[in-house]
Amino acid sequence: MPLSNVLTDTQKRILCEIVEIAKEHSCEDEYMIYSGSKTSTSLVWTRTRDAPNISVPNRAPLDSLVEEGLLRRSEEPTKSGGLTLLYSITHRAKSAVANDFDYPTHSEEQQGTIQVQAVTPPLDFSFVSSAENRAIIERDYEEVRSCVAANAHKATIVLCGGIIEALLIERLLENEEDAKAAAEKLKPGLEKRDIDRWFFQELIDVAADMGILSSDFKTMAYQIKDYRNVIHPGYEIRKSFELTHVKATAAVALVGLLVEELS
Repeated sequence: MPLSNVLTDTQKRILCEIVEIAKEHSCEDEYMIYSGSKTSTSLVWTRTRDAPNISVPNRAPLDSLVEEGLLRRSEEPTKSGGLTLLYSITHRAKSAVANDFDYPTHSEEQQGTIQVQAVTPPLDFSFVSSAENRAIIERDYEEVRSCVAANAHKATIVLCGGIIEALLIERLLENEEDAKAAAEKLKPGLEKRDIDRWFFQELIDVAADMGILSSDFKTMAYQIKDYRNVIHPGYEIRKSFELTHVKATAAVALVGLLVEELS
C-alpha cells in the first residue's frame, strides 16, 4: 500500500513543509527541536535561523512519521532532568514527497514489495449547502486529481486555491450576519462589499476571526494564497517561483484539512 493511503492529510502537510523548507534553506541535514507550549507546538530548526518554524498539533503525527521511516527521532537530556526531542529528515522522506507519496510503506519496503500507484483520495463535499457551488467544487477537485496524476503542479496549486476560496465563501455566506460584523471589526468598510467579492486574504482573516479556521490553518492558507499567485507569469518570474511536487501536494493536503474543519 503506497504512503498516500497510509498518511493523514496532517502528516502529509507536515512532511511537505519540512522537506520544502529544508530544500529552500539548505538545511536538509539539520535537526529540528520539538517545542511545545500551552498555546502552540512546533518544530524549530537548530541552526538555520531564517527557516520558518513548522506548526504541528502535537507529537503524534511526528512519531507516526518516525514509524514509517520518514523522520528520525533522538533524545537529549536537559540540565533540568527532562528530554529534548530532536527530529531530522530521512532520504526516504525526500523520495516520498518527490513522488507525491507514491511510495511503499516502510514495512512493504523491508519486505521488498514495491508497488507504486498514484492516488489522490476522494473528498466528500456533501456539507456544502448550495448545490450549484457544490457541483463546481466537486468538478474542480476531480480536475485536481487528474492534474496530480499528470504532474501538472501549477494547475493543481491554482485549482486548490480556488476550491479553498469557494469553501470559505460558502461557509461565510451561511453565517453572513456574523461574517459582516467580523469584517467591519477587522477592516471597516469591508462589510459593505458582497462576500463573494472579498479578496482571498480577507476571507481567510474573517473566517479565522469567527473561529471557523484554526490559527494553524490560517497560517497555512496564507502560504497557499501566495502560491496561487503563480497564475500570473510575472509573479513566477519575479519570485523565481519553483513549481514542485511539494508545493502541489501541500495544496491538495490543505484542501483535505479544510474539508475536515468544515464538515
